[in-house]
Amino acid sequence: MGEIVKKAYKDQHNGNFPTTPPTYLGRIAKAMWRRVLPVLEQQSVIERIDANMVENYCSAYEIYREAYESIKKDGVQQAIYRSVQNSSVINIFS
Repeated sequence: MGEIVKKAYKDQHNGNFPTTPPTYLGRIAKAMWRRVLPVLEQQSVIERIDANMVENYCSAYEIYREAYESIKKDGVQQAIYRSVQNSSVINIFS
């Protein structure tokens, strides 16, 4: 029986990782996808399993940017449920 050999993701796609970002990513995440992929390809470090990690990185970057802009605009906001939750825990253990 022949042994199944797994090829790197970029080798399975004519040596290239898809340059078009997934449609479900947001605007900032898509921009990061287009920015980071050439660097990863140049360093030849992308494998098939890395596709989700690239998506996660790009999504996390978008969340970070949106959160940062929100904090700059509105300041740090404490969620109301947090103080209620903390006082409930204190009352339970008192």
